[in-house]
Amino acid sequence: EEYIFGIGYRIKDLEFNMFSGGRGKNISSDLDLKLDVNVMNNKTIIRKIIVAFTIYSFAIVPFLSLALEILVYEFLLSKAGITNLKNQNKASMITKEQNYSSVFLTAFVLMTGNSLVTLVNFELYMFFYRLVYAQWYIFSYIMVTCVICTFLGVLLGFKLHQSLKEVQT
Repeated sequence: EEYIFGIGYRIKDLEFNMFSGGRGKNISSDLDLKLDVNVMNNKTIIRKIIVAFTIYSFAIVPFLSLALEILVYEFLLSKAGITNLKNQNKASMITKEQNYSSVFLTAFVLMTGNSLVTLVNFELYMFFYRLVYAQWYIFSYIMVTCVICTFLGVLLGFKLHQSLKEVQT
């Protein structure tokens, strides 16, 4: 289910001066302003957009980072078969009978995606804000936050999932 709302405004004959080679030139053109809002039933993307609007400012880097994060995670999780239409119809994607292979697959996919997003975010911040990071710092940051913490988070989340399923039954 998807809804698209749009609004637009046209400023006719907007004039501005352009200077090139010491000479000025008046240019007149119409300026079209358009705003489209697309609402669909995807809770993960909506949650990330709300976080971006409430926590970040309207700078370009956070929105590029958000777009990259959504694309990478959605692509990797769907290609790994973790999130797709077949699995969404099940009551629970990970059951007690399953071994840890699905947990390790989830951890590997999230570690890969998190590492890729973090590396690109470092590059974005270095490009837009002219920051300089040492390669060893970037590598150690990715290893600690993206690999170790993500892996532990997935394992602990799976254990919590099992405990909550036992309490529920």
